[in-house]
Order: sequence, then structure tokens, then C-alpha cells
Amino acid sequence: MADYIQINGYSNRGGELAISRHVFEQIAIDATNRIIGQDVSNKKKDAKIHSPIKVVFKKDGQVTIEVSISLKKGVKPTDISLLIQKEIAHDLAAYVESVPFSIEVTVEEIK
Repeated sequence: MADYIQINGYSNRGGELAISRHVFEQIAIDATNRIIGQDVSNKKKDAKIHSPIKVVFKKDGQVTIEVSISLKKGVKPTDISLLIQKEIAHDLAAYVESVPFSIEVTVEEIK
């Protein structure tokens, strides 16, 4: 599994650009942390600590970002999930506009 996605023909001179998985993760973490009413989840799953932000590079060039969160009581899951998706999408469009992506938000727990 590659740790970066390559964009061919990035500039009008036919340049190439490679964006690492870590860049996508950091953009998603920063965007998610700006949303009030939730925390990025670090809950244990199947006896292994998993990353709350998972970036998957698909063979068709699409990037899927999976976000696991913990909600505070009294917060509507759909509202927070939508805000997170919008915030991440906004930031990704600003940095990596030519990469198709999807964002999936999962609520792991309510505190």
C-alpha cells in the first residue's frame, strides 16, 4: 500500500505532485479539532489502539478519509458529523483540489 498519492500533470508544464498519507491525516485532524462538541476518538478496538483518522488510497485515485469521534452528551450526531465533513472538505479542497475524496464520520461513543 502506497504512502502517497501521485498527481500527474499537476502544472501546465506536466509536473508531478505526490501527497503523503500523513498530509491528508493532518488536514483531517486539524479540521476535526476545530469542531466543538466532539473529540477525536482513540478508543480501543479489537484489543488494538486504532488511529481515529484513517486515510485510504483507492486504486481509482480517490481518497477516503474515515474519522472516528466521541460526542459530548446533548450534541446531535448528524449535526456534528455534517460539520466535520464540511470542515475537512473545505480544507482538502484548499490544499489538494484535484484529488477526488470522500469523508466518512463514525460516532464511537457518547461521553
